[in-house]
Amino acid sequence: MTISWTRLPFKARTEQEYSKALNDWLSWVFYDELPRHGFEVREEQIYTSFRIARALQTGKPLFAEAGPGTGKTFAYLLPALCHARLKGKPVVIASATPVLQAQLTRPDGDIQTLSKLLGLDVDVRLAGDPAEYLCEWKAEKLGNAAREGEEWERLREWAQRTNTGARKEVPFAADDLWRKVAWDPGLPCDTCERRGHCHVMMARRHYRAAADLIICDHRLFAL
Repeated sequence: MTISWTRLPFKARTEQEYSKALNDWLSWVFYDELPRHGFEVREEQIYTSFRIARALQTGKPLFAEAGPGTGKTFAYLLPALCHARLKGKPVVIASATPVLQAQLTRPDGDIQTLSKLLGLDVDVRLAGDPAEYLCEWKAEKLGNAAREGEEWERLREWAQRTNTGARKEVPFAADDLWRKVAWDPGLPCDTCERRGHCHVMMARRHYRAAADLIICDHRLFAL
């Protein structure tokens, strides 16, 4: 089977060639290129990366456990990135906490580190929890109710001008007030006049357009 390989970090024309070229590239990265930039050679890391690459190619599940300092992130990021470019669609990486998500996606995080060192130009996007986005319908409904105080007035003004609807823009909003305006699974989205154009859907369109990697938490991955 011949496939277009325009964004792979190595040359290959068929899936059979891809398998060998990927193994050669991973060996070069872990044994030559990363040590040249001060990273240690970690045999457990390298072994895990090859196993992950094999699992992605065969479509079989792999359960791998490694202790702190093994270099798990690099071990799965490199084969995941190559697999995404092989298939022409992003790989989803689910992590347990926002701290781990930040470790992957921040400007000096693991993904950008690999991207700069290896010239990969990785397109990675963070998929946020839908409950962290404003529901305009709920905000308008609450706005027509009794006054909720000064904090609500600030939140209401923000709701009328925000382009993203992301909670991170309003750190002052207490949890109980935010829940009154946040998206939740019980909303009648199928009949909403904003269906397809609300903040949650705009966020989904943004991260689903990622070329390489989508980062999310376990809860969102399981939805």
